Amino acid sequence: MKFIACTIWFALLAAVASAQIQVAKLTASDVEQDDHFGHSVASSGDWLVVGKPWDNDVAAGSGAVYAYLCGGDDWIETQKLKASDAEFADFLGWSVAIDGWVCVAGAYYESPLGISAAGSAYVFELSGGVWAQSAKIWASDASPNEFFGYAVAASGDRLLIGAREDNEFGYVAGAAYVFDHVGPNWVQSAKLTASDAMSGDGFGLSVSLWGDFALVGSTSDGPAGGEQGAAYVFQRFGPVWTQVAKLVNSDAAYQDYFGSAVAIRQDLALVTAQHHDHGAISGGAVYVFERQNGVWIETQELRAHDPIIGHNFGFSIDVRDDVALFGAIGDGASAYTGTGAAYIFSRSLTGWVEAGKFIANDASSYDNLGNSVALSGNLAFVGSALDDDVCPSNINCQSGAAYVFEIAPDARQFGHCASSAPCGNIDTHGGCVNSTGVGATLAAGGSSSVAQDELRFEVRQMQPAKSAIVFMGAGQGQTVLGDGLRVVASAGSGFYRYPLHQSDTDGSFVLGPGLVAHSQNFPQSGHLLAGSTWNFQCWYRDPAGPCGQGTNLSNAVEVTMTP
Repeated sequence: MKFIACTIWFALLAAVASAQIQVAKLTASDVEQDDHFGHSVASSGDWLVVGKPWDNDVAAGSGAVYAYLCGGDDWIETQKLKASDAEFADFLGWSVAIDGWVCVAGAYYESPLGISAAGSAYVFELSGGVWAQSAKIWASDASPNEFFGYAVAASGDRLLIGAREDNEFGYVAGAAYVFDHVGPNWVQSAKLTASDAMSGDGFGLSVSLWGDFALVGSTSDGPAGGEQGAAYVFQRFGPVWTQVAKLVNSDAAYQDYFGSAVAIRQDLALVTAQHHDHGAISGGAVYVFERQNGVWIETQELRAHDPIIGHNFGFSIDVRDDVALFGAIGDGASAYTGTGAAYIFSRSLTGWVEAGKFIANDASSYDNLGNSVALSGNLAFVGSALDDDVCPSNINCQSGAAYVFEIAPDARQFGHCASSAPCGNIDTHGGCVNSTGVGATLAAGGSSSVAQDELRFEVRQMQPAKSAIVFMGAGQGQTVLGDGLRVVASAGSGFYRYPLHQSDTDGSFVLGPGLVAHSQNFPQSGHLLAGSTWNFQCWYRDPAGPCGQGTNLSNAVEVTMTP
């Protein structure tokens, strides 16, 4: 059975969480070694754009952007976008943004008017299903090595372009430029700089735009260049853009790099500090700011549940409605080093909570999954610019890839084997470590709607050809069972078991859709009904397991059923 991989819907609700299943891995049709495909990703509606800044079609490092269209159950590569005047080391696609009919791609090392590495951005517009370059833009006061286009953002008829090494208020103090669509042209309408700009601030390394609000990161801001970082909020009043806030984290520290990635939506601003040391050295953190009565206030600090040294949680960011996605390029998933990962957080009535973690099914060392992220509807897109698919035996191949994950908006992963493992077989993402060397993972995909009955579960990281059963209960707890921990409890309603499955040659299997219909075979107390919350976990055989008990369990997933 083929599952819908790119159907876009927008039924993301407040007070929910999300789990995930990988549904596609994309590589460019002409990808080669050292292309870094996936260095940037952005999505809007049925369109996905992926940057490949080291593309060599025109010249070494001239760069390109690939446009993908949702085609039912696949993402179809429709076009390769290149600059009309592409040259050596322009790096088109270093940054990308898309909103509706407008796509903008940064080429930060391009030399407009012969001004060396001043940087440019290229605007592509969609008409009749075809993307075509409509403009090339650069700073009105361009000067050498400003890196205009290092970061880009789009919102309707407006663009925001970062130039992290602009020198107007000091060496590499930085700036950001606003462009508006006026008639057939893109016209620079403002140059944004920090009110306290200083040399070395790097203002413009990250940018985000939402209507009349702009958010700009400045990672090197801080006492004596302490690289604590800051982020600046600008608001448009009539034709004038005004700085209305400077955001800093409440526990700022040396070399936090606060502002390394930013996102703004209405009265919400998210700012990452990828080298913040809570939980682990350079583990990373994300700070939530909310605008209350016109004042921007820090309301929460977010961290991954499993930080490690050099995790870099918050390396990249995107947010849509009540779901946020954060990249962590230093994650050591699946017993490798530097594979990378991405984390889903969801906003509830009490704040933001971690709801799931994305790991590539074919994770390998130094892939850097999470170097770029994007959200659209029920899908998450995660770049892995150092993936080695073209030459898998060469760890320095770095051809790149982009992964597509499906989000189950009413599901939350929990029950990782982070403590109380039966024989020290700890795994902080899946269940307790089994004979494969890692723990089995359970993830959800699809809507939890009872009427649609499309919810499904995927179990991975088991041994091949082993018996497994997914079961559910209404409660949560922790009990040693075999080599694992049973974290699903009956809560007086009993346990309910789905049919026996065998893992395939990859040590995985999928259960569902049709879970609601099957639950009708259970006693009334086990029916999946709208409004009910159930916890799911997988028990499986593992004769060669580390504790010698012959069985183990995955992590668990909590799902709240909807109408």
